[in-house]
Amino acid sequence: ENGAGIILSCFYQRQRGHEHALDSKASMINAVENTARWIHEQGFGHVLLEISNEYRHGGFRSWPDSEWLISAEGQAELIQKAKAANPELLVSTSGMGEGTYPDILATAADFLLIHFNNTALDEYGTKIQSLKKYGKPIVCNEDNKIGKEGAAALALTVKNGAAYGYMNINLNQSLPFEFHGTADDPEVYDMYKNVTTPGYLLKTASLEQPSITITRPNDGDVFLEGNPVEVHISHIFRDTIGKHTVVFTANGEHVEFDADLKKFTWTPENAGSYLLKVTVYNEHQEELYASAPVDIQVSAKKPD
Repeated sequence: ENGAGIILSCFYQRQRGHEHALDSKASMINAVENTARWIHEQGFGHVLLEISNEYRHGGFRSWPDSEWLISAEGQAELIQKAKAANPELLVSTSGMGEGTYPDILATAADFLLIHFNNTALDEYGTKIQSLKKYGKPIVCNEDNKIGKEGAAALALTVKNGAAYGYMNINLNQSLPFEFHGTADDPEVYDMYKNVTTPGYLLKTASLEQPSITITRPNDGDVFLEGNPVEVHISHIFRDTIGKHTVVFTANGEHVEFDADLKKFTWTPENAGSYLLKVTVYNEHQEELYASAPVDIQVSAKKPD
């Protein structure tokens, strides 16, 4: 009724640990085909299909036939199965937070789904332009930047000819789920209004926001216990904020590092889940802005 389109997703990395979990490659293919047929049977002309959310996410490694599932070839096969079951359906699958999309998927998909969680603002243009050669719609359907940084991310995405998906992970994607409309993030929603208003002139100053991003590792990356993890940080327009300190944390614990370096190594002490974050404070130790959190897994070493 409101003219909205739906991107319906089949597979999410944490769909495990219950009696109805899919148990084989055959069941995954069956699920995708059944979903595609169901969309047709219901007459949903406004629904698009996303096979997997972040198809290379480490969470999928606990699934049966996971090496096939997390491969670009496996995702391309599933896209083709869905389109064979419903030829009128537009189908894709989403990549990881670094904003890239492999050739085999770009060829198979009807539209290109990228994520920008781990992408620095000064790389948006390059990442989007590199995908224009496929001649298909480009949709960033997930970016967890907020506030002025999120507004700049939205504007840069639209400016370069792609659609933008805003994700406020702390408010809209964590229990208890909350949604207060534009009050959730006035700066981002004001920019949504601006970029969809004919004749709006985007000011360069609105794009030059101090921003810090963990560009490596990506959400869902898996590492082995005891091995160092290489962390890459992009910190742009830092010279405009005056005296400041940068703090890197893993599960809320401070990790010493040289804030002037663009990359450093950190070795997790134990196996488990880790949430990595970089925060910038002013001279009064008040938070100025922070990176989007990065969720990684550290696997235990197998006994000798």
